This record gives sequence, C-alpha cells and structure tokens, in this order.
Amino acid sequence: MNPNILIAHECSLVKEGIAHILESIGQYNLQCCNNAEDAISLVKTRDIDLLITSFGLPKMGAIELINRISAYSRATRILVCANEGPLLVVEKCIQSGAHGYVTTRVSGQELAMAVSVLLSGRLYTEMAISQELALHKIRGDDYLLDILSPREFDIFLKIIKDKPVKLVAKELFLAEKTVANYVSNIKKKLRAKTNAGLLEIAIKEGFVEYAS
Repeated sequence: MNPNILIAHECSLVKEGIAHILESIGQYNLQCCNNAEDAISLVKTRDIDLLITSFGLPKMGAIELINRISAYSRATRILVCANEGPLLVVEKCIQSGAHGYVTTRVSGQELAMAVSVLLSGRLYTEMAISQELALHKIRGDDYLLDILSPREFDIFLKIIKDKPVKLVAKELFLAEKTVANYVSNIKKKLRAKTNAGLLEIAIKEGFVEYAS
C-alpha cells in the first residue's frame, strides 16, 4: 500500500512544488491543506504516514502543531519545510518532535530522499543544515533564546506580535492563566520587564519575521 502524505503549507507555490516532486515519483497518496486545524483533522480521521508542514502556518504555528500531532499519532512522521533561517528554529522543531527539517531551497532530489528516509523510520535534516548544526556545536555558539523551551519559544513568537494573552491561549488551546505564567517565566528568563522588551530581543536576535 502506498504511503499517505499530507502537505500542510500556507504557501501555494511551495505546496504545489512539493506535490509535483512527489507526484513524479508515483508511489505516494497525496493530500493538501493550508492550515493547522485541517491538518489535525485529517491526521485524526485518516492514516497519515507523513506530514510535511511549514514553520509559519496561520494561528497555531509549527511547534504547537508538531506537539499535537505527536501526542495524537506516534505513527505519523513530521517533516518541516520552511524558509532558511536561524538554526534555533530547526532545533526547536526537532525538540518538539519533528523527525526532519528541510528548507524551501532544497532540491527535488534531496526532498525525495528526505521523504524516503523519514518513511523508513529514520531522521533527516537537509545536508547544508546538518553541516551548520555540526559547526554550531563545535564552536559552542549560544543563542539567547536557547534557554526557552519549545513551548516558551512558541509563545514568545506570539507575544512579540503584541497578541493578547486571551488570543494566544485560544490559538494554543491553553488556559489564559497557563499562558500568563509562561509569559512571566519567559520575561524572567530573558530579563525583560515588558512585551516591548521581548520585541527588542526578537529584533536583536533576528526572530521578528517568525512572529506568528
């Protein structure tokens, strides 16, 4: 039986490009959607072997989607396909439970290889990113935001967009008090007194474009 692959991506061009590459292989059953809610619904109602998603899905975002898919279906493999960015984004996705990461610049040949590797039960990171991660560890580079857990990092990216706690709680399906506690811990860890202070850190660290 051919593996079932779900492509959940907000960019039509990327989504169509991935679909075209995988259709040319001819051994996968493909489905597509453009938001996290539909992705979760499809995983719950159909046997999805591999989910290919982005980091910037509307509302929920990749980290929360990864958490939810991992909690619901251990059998579903997850490959993040996103724009090139800081290595910390890759690390947080993997820490959250993603099984692979490639950028939208990846060649069709390498994307096909990544899909095959993940479906075989192994992990895969785009070769160029793997090299950068190795150098990052060798040099002992640190990101200020390394100290945030994947959940805190996810909430940080929403708070810097000046989203109210009530809305963040709704998007992440959490209690408002829980989100408020997370925000307080984030500020304490980053030594920021206000949301504006968090935004300054996001600008300095180059994460504003990832605000969700």
